Amino acid sequence: MDLHAVPATVADRPAVVATIVAAFVNDPAFRFFFPDDATYDRYAAAFAGYLFDRRVRRGTVWMAAGGAVVALWEKPEVFSASAPQASPEVLSASAPQASPEVLSASAPQASPAVLSASAPQASPEVAPTPSVTAEAPRLDLPAAELDRIRAYDAAVEAVLPTYPHWYLGVLATRPDHAGRGLGRRLMAHGVARAHADGLPAVLETMNPSNVDLYVRAGWQVYAETTAADVPRTWVLVNPPVLAQDPDATARGTADPMNDGATGGDRPYPDRTARAAA
Repeated sequence: MDLHAVPATVADRPAVVATIVAAFVNDPAFRFFFPDDATYDRYAAAFAGYLFDRRVRRGTVWMAAGGAVVALWEKPEVFSASAPQASPEVLSASAPQASPEVLSASAPQASPAVLSASAPQASPEVAPTPSVTAEAPRLDLPAAELDRIRAYDAAVEAVLPTYPHWYLGVLATRPDHAGRGLGRRLMAHGVARAHADGLPAVLETMNPSNVDLYVRAGWQVYAETTAADVPRTWVLVNPPVLAQDPDATARGTADPMNDGATGGDRPYPDRTARAAA
């Protein structure tokens, strides 16, 4: 089994979509969007495919173990004033996988592996293989599902950092591979890329049990959503300073609610704002 992170291609779409659908079957965010068991597989697959299509040509979709573990990231430039927001994607199951991968609904998804070890795997038909063109992807879902996704996106968008950062939209581990730390390894690959650019990594989770998992993996709680129509969601950051000095938090030089610094001296000032969707 190849555990090295490799960039996904358009041909990997079915495997990536199937992994996300299976991994998030019990994830709070995905079940908020798609609460009906009868339509979950179909709608979750359409959404996962949309998130994949938006990122794959940017080279920020990585996978390992033949697609059993996947991470969908976005680079800072995606949030430029002229670029569309990362939004509905702004939702990773971000839940840590059930393993020290730091993620899974029951296991910490290595991020979001967000998928419980007992969660059933998605069937092959869940991931159709539509062609991916250079045109902007379209999210084809019923109005009710789109409304929930937009409400969530707006709630998270309101509390996300406005300074440049790498954004982890989805981290998922297929249930039959959960509990091996694979999600955490793949997540670390993206975090390392962000830190190499001198930038923090950012993610969010709706699962409170995942917060501690992420904190133990080097993340800091940055903010929480306040929208009344969306379940409570936590935004976390992983700043470069922690990668360079793992003892920073212990010495009190890092404040998770103050962008990684105390005394109001923010290392990542608000230099850019996300464009409205």
